[in-house]
Amino acid sequence: MTAAGTEDLLRALAEIKAQGYAGVTRTRRLADEYALSVPIPINDRTLAALTVRFIASAVPPKTGHERFLPKLRQCAAKIIAVLSEQQAAAHANAAPQATA
Repeated sequence: MTAAGTEDLLRALAEIKAQGYAGVTRTRRLADEYALSVPIPINDRTLAALTVRFIASAVPPKTGHERFLPKLRQCAAKIIAVLSEQQAAAHANAAPQATA
């Protein structure tokens, strides 16, 4: 990757991080497809991403953002909460037991 390409990539990643989501249009054989993704971060790392894809002519990207982004964020928040609870429980169970 060239220095200019690396700079473009870093700029795009910074924008995605600031927005809290990514959206991209891809041209497919018959129609443009739009993908909208939100991250699932755990402990300052992105564990996964939730993505919804749709045909841009059926659901315009602006409508897709309005319709799907809040639901994606809600679902990601629930997953993060459950995973955080599971991690806390695992750490609690792994802690050494005090002897009396």
